[in-house]
Amino acid sequence: MKFLQLPELVSIDEVLRTGVEVEDMKIYGRLEAYSCKMASSDKKIAKEVDEKCTEQLLESGALSPQSFGSFTGTSPIGPIAESATRKLLVNLISTLNASFADYDFRTLGPNDFMRELSGDMVMSNINSSLMPVEDQHPGFLEHLWNIMNEIGDFREAEVYSYVPDMESDPLSMRQLWSFNYFIYNKKEKRMFFFAAWARRHVRSTSFDDEEERDEEEYEFVMDEEEAVEDEDEERF
Repeated sequence: MKFLQLPELVSIDEVLRTGVEVEDMKIYGRLEAYSCKMASSDKKIAKEVDEKCTEQLLESGALSPQSFGSFTGTSPIGPIAESATRKLLVNLISTLNASFADYDFRTLGPNDFMRELSGDMVMSNINSSLMPVEDQHPGFLEHLWNIMNEIGDFREAEVYSYVPDMESDPLSMRQLWSFNYFIYNKKEKRMFFFAAWARRHVRSTSFDDEEERDEEEYEFVMDEEEAVEDEDEERF
């Protein structure tokens, strides 16, 4: 996957990455575009996906050299026996790896994603989740959807979502809510990754600040005393 620097997305992405404070939480996000042309790292993922899917089909007892072409092996994103589904899975995993470079999502499988059947429901979820952003940046949502329809062809695109395990997924730690959408434009061979999440925002109180200053002063005094003791020892 190759990151695409699209000027149209810059202002939207900057607002989301900077974050918006709302009472006791802060909302973050990102909106990125990728080319679906495979890089060398994607080819490694493709090989691993093929091996895991074939192994899964063999373990199901429904796969043999004669039945491979007819067995469906259904999953939330399509039949895993089909090359198109496996290629899609590679694109989804590669997008996550590219967006969150500090994490490795190669262990994910087709059941960790799902196809969103209603674009209107996706829009509604995004709008309601990002309403606090709209309140602080009037016109944000209108601008967002104008851009997504213009360069992402949202109405005609396929939309998928990442459904993380809240207990084991590293991205879900300390999150109050999140969404992770993949907007796949087959015609342009582009993948738009749109994610947002909210984390509890804890402001330090004046008491906490004083306590922290006291600790720093205490450490400074202790360092000074230790330095004096060292000088005395050297003198004798």
